[in-house]
Amino acid sequence: MKSSNILLFTGDSITCADREAGKNELGKGYVNIINEELKREKYKYKVVNRGCDGFRVTDLVRFWEEDCIKINPYTVTVLIGVNEVLNRFEGRDIIDRAAYYDYYNILLKETSEKTTARIILIEPFIFPFPQRLADAQPYIYEEILAVRDLAKKYHTGYIYIESIFAKAVLKYGYRNLTTDGVHLTTFGHKIIAEEWLKEFKGLF
Repeated sequence: MKSSNILLFTGDSITCADREAGKNELGKGYVNIINEELKREKYKYKVVNRGCDGFRVTDLVRFWEEDCIKINPYTVTVLIGVNEVLNRFEGRDIIDRAAYYDYYNILLKETSEKTTARIILIEPFIFPFPQRLADAQPYIYEEILAVRDLAKKYHTGYIYIESIFAKAVLKYGYRNLTTDGVHLTTFGHKIIAEEWLKEFKGLF
């Protein structure tokens, strides 16, 4: 089964980054930055953004056949988990670490069995800024460990963005990377884009 030339990106609002169907379909974040850089370097791929505001891993599972399996992308990149953490933190509709792992595993199992796509996982993150989000850190670390286990299980590409952002915060401060502890500034998106491009070029 031959893969398409599509580079698929999916996840929540961080990936979505204000994309609009028929207008700005790649959004204003790291996906768009990656696309511009690939065009500049004359790579012939079609970049597709399927990130959606508010999405959790359960939502990705619901749409996975349509969004990923049917198009058999060249690569699929997943960044998901912040909404699960915020819901746990705020006591709403809880998806714990075990459920998060199980649903994420469904995505990766189906992708590995039904497509030829190479997979790149970006670990979830939350900045402890503003201060109230510091109490959410244990939840995000649970998810990070789950995603790292899955990356090993499926031999995926992997971006250790939490530690990369931690180093960037020491140099540039929180306000240069995030607007609210979850969403990113343009500079924060550029960091993800740079790390993704390094990981992508190292896969092949």
